[in-house]
Amino acid sequence: MAKTLGEIKQDVYKLIEEYEPNAIGYTSDTDYRNKFNVSTNSIMNELDKLTSHVTLEKVEVTKGMEMNLIEDLDDFRLLKKISGVSYDITDQYVTFLEDGTAKIYYYPYLKQIKDDTDDDFKIKMDNQTLDVLEFGIAYHVLMNDVSSNYGAYFKSRYEELKNGLDPRVAQGIYIIEDGVD
Repeated sequence: MAKTLGEIKQDVYKLIEEYEPNAIGYTSDTDYRNKFNVSTNSIMNELDKLTSHVTLEKVEVTKGMEMNLIEDLDDFRLLKKISGVSYDITDQYVTFLEDGTAKIYYYPYLKQIKDDTDDDFKIKMDNQTLDVLEFGIAYHVLMNDVSSNYGAYFKSRYEELKNGLDPRVAQGIYIIEDGVD
């Protein structure tokens, strides 16, 4: 699933009761509008660490070929694995030890939102993560608003929803006492 940046803006401004459909950027509050993209990037990147998906890149390689993962793969963030050929790796530098097709599985960085990013830009996350994203953006936009403690509600709700995304939260803890001698 995906939502556009414009849909996210509308949803967040509705959440914080600042939505104005005819205003530039969907709100007349320039402070909120100025914080929106930075807040969205920050929360998107945080959630991506919990929910990111692996990208597969197939590369025809030759024996002795060297690859810099950071420079040679699109938006490379973290390597999961390489299969199909033998290789040596040091940091982000890979040297292939045979000819063949290397299957490189990695986690990419998300595309970041800039000032000139169009509202039709797609944010590709599942529905549950998109819901969490909206509460996180609302919290982030409101966190320095000292006139009320309005942001505290959104922070609490964001943390609660974010914890539901983390698969480790559902795992129980077992304490075994008085084991067998």
